[in-house]
Amino acid sequence: MAGRRSPSRVCFCFVTTLFFFSIFPALWISQALRISAANRGPASTFNYVPFDQGLERRRIYVDAMLTSVDFPGMTMAVEWSVAIDHNSDYASSDAYDNNNISINPTLVSSGYYIGKNGLWKAQTRQSPVRTDMHVFTSYSYAPGLKGYHCSGLLCYPFDRYRAYTSFFGREVLTNRAAPLGIMTKSGSVVGLEMTIPRIRDDEATVIVQRTTIVVAYCLILIITFWLITLMITLLTITTVVFRFRQKNEIVVVPIGTVFAGIQLRSSMPGVPEGFGCILDILGLLPCLVLLSISAIAMISIYIFVDPDDPSRRALTWSELENTLHQRVQYAWNTAVEWVQRIWFRILITRKLRRALEIPAVDIARQTRV
Repeated sequence: MAGRRSPSRVCFCFVTTLFFFSIFPALWISQALRISAANRGPASTFNYVPFDQGLERRRIYVDAMLTSVDFPGMTMAVEWSVAIDHNSDYASSDAYDNNNISINPTLVSSGYYIGKNGLWKAQTRQSPVRTDMHVFTSYSYAPGLKGYHCSGLLCYPFDRYRAYTSFFGREVLTNRAAPLGIMTKSGSVVGLEMTIPRIRDDEATVIVQRTTIVVAYCLILIITFWLITLMITLLTITTVVFRFRQKNEIVVVPIGTVFAGIQLRSSMPGVPEGFGCILDILGLLPCLVLLSISAIAMISIYIFVDPDDPSRRALTWSELENTLHQRVQYAWNTAVEWVQRIWFRILITRKLRRALEIPAVDIARQTRV
């Protein structure tokens, strides 16, 4: 019969479990609500196009929303709409509600117009503009890999794309440049975000990349898969190489994990079709190699021995703890012994130097005597 647990230990276990199940969901839900609220409003960028200083009181806000992306075809669709016109004289002929407002998003690249829908006009407040834009790959640097860069879907989920566009706003009567603000918003494409880092003169670079949640999700899956693979590899080494006893139920784990890893890749949002992106090379491929070797080794062991044979020695946690304690103690004693030897040699060297010192003698004085 097992010994009775102390009340303090039971209380500590209960408090720890309650704290974990209360704090972690609360923090996660609060962060999820914050991210959702941020996606409903203006997104990460807000820029002003250069304007006439005489119209500095006026503010025209244009929303830019990503609606669709075709990365293999290198195109994307962006919807533009005039949202707000601040400090306008609504009695004037060029006020927002009284007149037509034209939006001419011009897509440029090296001075040439690109895109089959490069010029559009929005004639009413309820008429958004949708343009098809050509996108180009932008080199991305994978974290932790110094000097390594990739572009396009090869760098998933760190892939980035850029497009070039030009903005301007003019009043109908005065023909002067009006303050035109560009706000990027979350669109209908889940897992992607569009930003406009800066606007120089009237030209801007539009950046499209994966959201932080998508990158974090992919990294968590890959790290988890790596940890599971390493644990299964360790299990295979202890069972096959060192012949420790293992339960029959554990032996079939590598076989199921091989097929689970293949399905794991398809769950990543926006993962490219085929095989060969950076996550496949650094994450999925080496794990599948180790799992395949482990599965073959675990199946082959049944040909020669029974891994659950009671005569085989089992690897327990207490035995591992005792072994590690002995090794740590041996390493500590060895280090102390070497420190003592070094200190003893230093003391011997100092004593020898003192014994060999010759006192200074006034030779000239002794000669006169």
